[in-house]
Amino acid sequence: MNDPSTKPITILALMQVAVILVGILAVKLCSKLWVNSALQLPAVMRFVLNQGILLVAIPLVWVGVTTYVRSLTGARQIVRTGLILLGIALVVLLAAFMVIATVGQLWVAFGGSV
Repeated sequence: MNDPSTKPITILALMQVAVILVGILAVKLCSKLWVNSALQLPAVMRFVLNQGILLVAIPLVWVGVTTYVRSLTGARQIVRTGLILLGIALVVLLAAFMVIATVGQLWVAFGGSV
């Protein structure tokens, strides 16, 4: 089980889960500003507050598929590399989603434009 090829998978999965959890906490904090300003919560914020923890299924599925494909002896190297790049893309996309859910809606509500 001390396979060095699982190290990047583990690191990326932990990063994905950390982005999700930090994003949920940030949205919860910013939702307090919405309540204080007497504005209705946007749909993205309500989704993250109510069902945000379900986003953890994304890293779980990615880890399962990536580990399975990397364990196959006949899998091509480009597929293995592509799955690692997909993990990196998931970190970036999850971070962008959480930033939009947190700050983007506040920016628009308080006079900014996107």
